[in-house]
Amino acid sequence: MIVGYETVRPEDVASHYQCRLGKWYFDEQTKKQLQGTPAYEKLNAPHERVHVAAKKAVEAYAKGDLKGAEAQLIELEQASAEVIYFIDELIEKVEKERTFETHLA
Repeated sequence: MIVGYETVRPEDVASHYQCRLGKWYFDEQTKKQLQGTPAYEKLNAPHERVHVAAKKAVEAYAKGDLKGAEAQLIELEQASAEVIYFIDELIEKVEKERTFETHLA
C-alpha cells in the first residue's frame, strides 16, 4: 500500500479474531491444549496490536498522512516480532511434548 502496489481500505483489515491465527488461537481445542502456557497467554496482546496498527496505518494512509502510516507500520513490525517469538515458544513446547510422549510409548 505504502509503495503503491495495492489499495487497502480500513474495512479490509481483519480483526485479530477473524484472521487465521485468531481463529486458531480462540478455537476451543487450542485453548484446551495450551491455556495456561505462558507463551499462549502472552500471544494475544501483540497479535491484537498487529491488527490495530495495520488498521491505523491504512487509515493514516487514506488521509494522506504518510508519516503516521509509517509509524504504525513500525508498531506493526514490532508486534509481529513478538507474535513470532511466542509462536516459536509454542512450537518448541509442542515438539518437546511429542518427543516426551514418543519416549513413553
